[in-house]
Amino acid sequence: MSNIKKEHSHQFVIQKVQPALLGLMDGSVSTLAPIFATAGLTDNPLKAFYVGLAASLGAGISMGLAEALSDDGKVTGRGNPVTRGSITLLEPLSVVCCTHFLF
Repeated sequence: MSNIKKEHSHQFVIQKVQPALLGLMDGSVSTLAPIFATAGLTDNPLKAFYVGLAASLGAGISMGLAEALSDDGKVTGRGNPVTRGSITLLEPLSVVCCTHFLF
């Protein structure tokens, strides 16, 4: 593998994969607990979905802003902060949408 391909692969992992995994892990913890608690207490999947949606929006906004404001990407090479923040923001929403089908 050439140095250019290795560099491109490294940048992809640092700029896209790492923020997505961060959002997925943190978003899962932040949203699954309220979803399961609501589903267990109310026996109403729609209420659990709404609680999960609210939790994921709050978690996603918090994580997205933290990721976007953490550094500008010039020193670390992690890329555009808005792109990283957007990727991190979307992951908790995907968790809620996927878990809604479980109920």
